Amino acid sequence: MSPLLVVPAAWAPEFCREVQRAMDEGDAGAAEILDGDMTRQDEVRRALDITVADACLALVDAALTIERDRTARHFGIQLSGSVGASCLRYLPGGHYRRHRDRDPDMAGDTSNRVVTVVVWLDSADTPTVPGSFSGGTLVVTNPVSGEDHHVIPVVGTLVAFPAEWPHEVLPVTRGIRDVVVDWWT
Repeated sequence: MSPLLVVPAAWAPEFCREVQRAMDEGDAGAAEILDGDMTRQDEVRRALDITVADACLALVDAALTIERDRTARHFGIQLSGSVGASCLRYLPGGHYRRHRDRDPDMAGDTSNRVVTVVVWLDSADTPTVPGSFSGGTLVVTNPVSGEDHHVIPVVGTLVAFPAEWPHEVLPVTRGIRDVVVDWWT
C-alpha cells in the first residue's frame, strides 16, 4: 500500500463548484508561509488565501471530516481534529516551492500537523473543460524511498500524505488552480 492516499471523486464536482463560487465572492490575500511568523515570500509561495463565508467553510470542514476516518485507517493512526481548512487559488505563475508542513527545523509551531490533505476544486490539462488549468502538479517525495509522486489535479480528488514529507506545487502555466488544504492532528 502506498503511503500516499489518493481518493478520486471524494467530493462531487457540483460541491467543488459551490466552494469555488464562495471563493469568487470571498476576500483574497497573499498566501503566507510560516517562517517564525507568517510572512509573504513570493519567491517561495505565490498563491492567494481566500476567506470564504462561514457557511461554506462549515460545509468544507464537514466534507473533510467525512474523509478523516478513511485517512486514519490508511495510515494506521488516530486522527482527532484539524488545524482548519484553507481555500487557496493559484493564478498563472502561482507555485509553492519544496517544503514540509511539519518540520522540526521550521520556525513556528507545526508539531500538531500529522497528515496534510488537499482537495482539488478543478482539473488540470483539460483545455476543453471551462475552468481547467495547466501546470500546478503536486509533487510529494517519500523521504524513505526518495520516490517522487506526481499527482495531476483532478476535480474532487483528495490526496493525503504525512505532513513531514517534502512536497511542492509546480507553477501554474494557464488558468486558475483552486484547492482546499488542511492538516489533520
